[in-house]
Amino acid sequence: MTEQEQADVTPISVAKPEHPPIPLWVTAVGWYGVLAILGAYYLSSLDKIDQGGLYQTLNATGAVGLGVLCFKKRAWQPLALNLAWLAIACYALWALFI
Repeated sequence: MTEQEQADVTPISVAKPEHPPIPLWVTAVGWYGVLAILGAYYLSSLDKIDQGGLYQTLNATGAVGLGVLCFKKRAWQPLALNLAWLAIACYALWALFI
């Protein structure tokens, strides 16, 4: 390849899609979700709480927190998991109080 041919070749670069930065409030809500779900599991596993209202509320609000983060990050599989988690917790709360 001659120098002219080399100069005419434009290198192809593949740009990664850029996602907007995640706002701090979304990160905080996501961390709340992690702590709420793990806290509920931990307390239930040690028989500190029963699987009643507090346990289900922690699971529901934790699923919402993680769901918000997953939505903002466009992570659809964990979002689906958290929506199912939320639905189960809401049903359990409904069954407890209705």
